[in-house]
Amino acid sequence: MKVARSLLLLLCLLLPLAALAKIDFQDGPLGDLGGLAQVQVPKGWKFVPASSCKEFLDETNNLASGQEKGVLIEASRPEGMWLIFEWDGMGLVQGAGLERLDAESLEAQLKEAARQSNAVREQRSREAVDLLGWEAPPRYSPATQRLQWALRLSSKGKQFVNCHARMLGRRGVMKVVLAVDLSQPGQEARFEKVMQGFSFKPGSRYSDWQPGDKVAQGGLADLILGRRPAQGGLAGGLGLSLLACAVLGLGYWGLKRKHRQ
Repeated sequence: MKVARSLLLLLCLLLPLAALAKIDFQDGPLGDLGGLAQVQVPKGWKFVPASSCKEFLDETNNLASGQEKGVLIEASRPEGMWLIFEWDGMGLVQGAGLERLDAESLEAQLKEAARQSNAVREQRSREAVDLLGWEAPPRYSPATQRLQWALRLSSKGKQFVNCHARMLGRRGVMKVVLAVDLSQPGQEARFEKVMQGFSFKPGSRYSDWQPGDKVAQGGLADLILGRRPAQGGLAGGLGLSLLACAVLGLGYWGLKRKHRQ
């Protein structure tokens, strides 16, 4: 069983100031996500464009997938959060509102994927991240074409939560992941507020789909597991996105210093 990749963002690392100077941090008002979508950059936040995502992830000891379209960082707070946006051009996910999600079965499969991911982490001298279970089971909103769920995880003896969102569009899915430190209450609500600033551009919205456009194989459960049924079960890899959360530390001060110059 093959694991294509595992994106485990370890925010507890203190970002060196010299490393931050290499990153192309941008101000708002909008961050472009691969020409397909955009996200509002709130006051006090910074946006990392697709061209700098790999460098940013490398500097934070994380594994890049090559699908990253942007990173949104809350730079105005020492405990600021950040979100990764990734694009999967799988096509339109049809019949999403009719699918029944088996939370128990999905949890078991996600835990197996986490074990495989940790094997990859060990090979690359990265910290293990263990999946404990659901913080919030998956739910889908037909009104917004958004699939959302939350996972409780632990690493190095510390527990945290991942908030996941999958924004369904005409040509594929924008994947969003946020790590939430349990010692920082209210961050899930802030995640929701930030996500309200996300939108597909005209022509890329779910409602813009036309006959003849690409249609995804698989449904919502496959999005949660990160798998591609057309590639044979899990052979396409469980693209399990787990973010380990803490504060930005020196990264926060480096970010503020850079933009004062």
